[in-house]
Amino acid sequence: VQQLFESDTVLVVKGRVRVRERGIVAPGEEAPVDVSVSANEVARFEAAAERPVVTGWHIEVTQRDQIDRLAALIDEWPGDAPVTIYARGRAQRLPRTIAGDVRLRPELERIFGGGSVREA
Repeated sequence: VQQLFESDTVLVVKGRVRVRERGIVAPGEEAPVDVSVSANEVARFEAAAERPVVTGWHIEVTQRDQIDRLAALIDEWPGDAPVTIYARGRAQRLPRTIAGDVRLRPELERIFGGGSVREA
């Protein structure tokens, strides 16, 4: 694995660290310690691609139970993105916010329908 060690490279090392105290010491003294490290796997760290951030959600509500499901979803996905709901020709921005994570969109579409969810 020596070829993986380069300047400014982050490595992920999987293995074992063993720490053993050696010998008997008097009370108040520290025992000498042996440390051994063994690496089973070493690989370059690859950062995950950044996900786009949603700055807000616009949602068309058609049924009362959708509001309850949205409230539960907000509890599961806390964040800073405002939520504006549209019902019966009126728009209302909710006092609570939700995550601006694009992974949330499929769940919102499952609750409200594909054409009822827009990103700000």
